Amino acid sequence: MKPKYVEINEILRKEIENNRIKVLSERHIIHKFNVSSITARRVLNDLEDEGYIERKVGKGSIVIEKINEVGVISYDIREAFNSFIPEIIEGIEEEAEKERYYIHLYTTRRKSIIQTKSSLYHLIDKRKLSGVLILSPLPEDDIRFLKERGIPFVVIANYYPDIKCSYVIYDYKGITKQICRMLYRRGKRRIGILISQKGEYGTKRSGDLIYEGYEGFLKEEGIKDVTILEMKGRINMRELIDAMKKVDAMIIGSTIVSDNVLRRKMGGNFILYTHKDVDDPRVVYFPLKDYGKIGFDVLNRLIKGEKGDIKVILKPDMKWKGGDEKRKGVFNKGEIALVSRR
Repeated sequence: MKPKYVEINEILRKEIENNRIKVLSERHIIHKFNVSSITARRVLNDLEDEGYIERKVGKGSIVIEKINEVGVISYDIREAFNSFIPEIIEGIEEEAEKERYYIHLYTTRRKSIIQTKSSLYHLIDKRKLSGVLILSPLPEDDIRFLKERGIPFVVIANYYPDIKCSYVIYDYKGITKQICRMLYRRGKRRIGILISQKGEYGTKRSGDLIYEGYEGFLKEEGIKDVTILEMKGRINMRELIDAMKKVDAMIIGSTIVSDNVLRRKMGGNFILYTHKDVDDPRVVYFPLKDYGKIGFDVLNRLIKGEKGDIKVILKPDMKWKGGDEKRKGVFNKGEIALVSRR
């Protein structure tokens, strides 16, 4: 059971957020909720700490006009400036500007928020953020901390199978299984995959879901012969070329490797998962801005009071239609060729 001052705080916060209160006083709280002056002062102190009111001598406690501020969490600044994060943030900012939200970037250095007690921890603990968008996985205890403090949040490009929460992620599992089936119908009996590193902190990411889609297809067809490469850092492109000699087709689920293949103009019977909208018939395009735009839309709905967890599964743009492409640099029988280097 919640302490009385916490119950009163939650009631008054909702009234403030719905513009029902402009001024508060200790006497008002005492009479309305039938509590002591000590409890009333505790409520006012907490509301002041949380940024809801400002105390002025002779005027009581004035409600501060709420500024909607949203935190965007990633591992570190280096990650924030790679090709993945900026496009998502661009999508977030486009929608946030329309709704008059301010966006702030916070980094975790791959450490727990509740263990480091950083400024982000105190902002969450005092409910000074309207909501949070999580771009890099957090430990499960941090996710539970957000839930306990009642901060709306959305996980983007990951999800926690063991924790109920809102998330936005592409349908890597479904699209991979679909592509495997299409390749199989085209006579490709040896299909391999290359995936990015699997999720941390109990999350599932693209690598996990691509693997699950591939595994589901293999079970459907009773196939025992598998080729799986997992990227846990930089992959040696020679390793990829050697793997291609053992298969009829390779699904490149790591966008870093796919972009490398495209940049080098490498031919081969690849299906390339990428975040870049390029003119190549082997490409399956996963727009990053959609993560940001839809992730923010979900968060805004939660901030405005929508109940329950909102789960959004996005569909990529599949330029590859299942055929053998008759064009320079694309080969049909698992053959590899390096067309040119830049």
